[in-house]
Parts: sequence; structure tokens; C-alpha cells
Amino acid sequence: LREPARARASAQYYRTFQLRELPRLPYRYRGARLRTPTRILFGTGDRVQQAGLLEGIERRGEDLAYELFPGVGHFIADERPDLVLDRALSFFSAP
Repeated sequence: LREPARARASAQYYRTFQLRELPRLPYRYRGARLRTPTRILFGTGDRVQQAGLLEGIERRGEDLAYELFPGVGHFIADERPDLVLDRALSFFSAP
């Protein structure tokens, strides 16, 4: 996001998602379950979304789990790339 064009594109992408897609999500996927193994890495220092949103999410997938990271914010891959890499390597190398 250090490059102005990328920062602008990211802001526009988020704005579109927040205004057009996010309000429809609860209706679009009601009752749906993820069949693909899924891991969510979530920073508890996120000022945009609260960790409480994840409560009970495990029920929404066959192999769905999340992990909370204190002191990490919304852009976890930028703030802790080492952590994201570690979890990705573990996840994708698992049998």
C-alpha cells in the first residue's frame, strides 16, 4: 500500500465491498458450509473488525478454524508476514 496507485485501488476495492457486497453476504450464504479446509488468522488489534465476529464460525465449515493474534491489526500479512508464512507452510504441508 506504499505505492499511491495500489493504495487508491485498495481503498476503492474495500469501499465497493463495504457498500455493495457486505450487506448481501448474510442472505447470499445463509445455511452454506465451506467444504474446503480453511484457516483464518485474525489480529485482535484490528480496528475495523472485532474478533467476536468469529465466535461459532467453526460450525460454518467442515474443516474451519481460526487463530487470534494479540497486537496485530487488520493487515496481518503486512504486519506479521513471518507469522502468515509459518501458518501457511504448516497448513499447506499437512496431509
